[in-house]
Amino acid sequence: MVRHVVMFATEKYIQERFIVPFLEHLAEEIVTLEGKNDLKIVSRKPGGSVTKKSYSFTIENHRISTKESAKEELPRIPDIAANIDNLGTFKIALSEQDLLARNRLILPFEKHLLNKNPQEPCENPSGKVIYYPEADDDIDEEDPDEDLEL
Repeated sequence: MVRHVVMFATEKYIQERFIVPFLEHLAEEIVTLEGKNDLKIVSRKPGGSVTKKSYSFTIENHRISTKESAKEELPRIPDIAANIDNLGTFKIALSEQDLLARNRLILPFEKHLLNKNPQEPCENPSGKVIYYPEADDDIDEEDPDEDLEL
């Protein structure tokens, strides 16, 4: 049973450009040489986590010594509060009049909020759905199951 396969791949000797990225996609660990004395290791765990580490190395008397490099902390740009007027080409912000109209609007599912006294029992406490047919409703008077032999 093969546990690990070690492969050296470089774009210099591989003609198709997609092969190296494809192999990197399949790999659990990728070691990239960066300059004469630096390397980067990217490790992917089966659970999906990825770790990236950078190392400096030296070769003296046929011995390789490594030292983990300090992580490069990129200066973090502070989050600037988004200006709602610059988010799109159309008007997103509400005027004061629009805001008042929106707050006064009572949607059908909010009608229970009209009950001023919460101690008062509501009209339909059983949870039954009461349906009042309208003129536009298409209700068939015939039994659709009359042709079934039960």
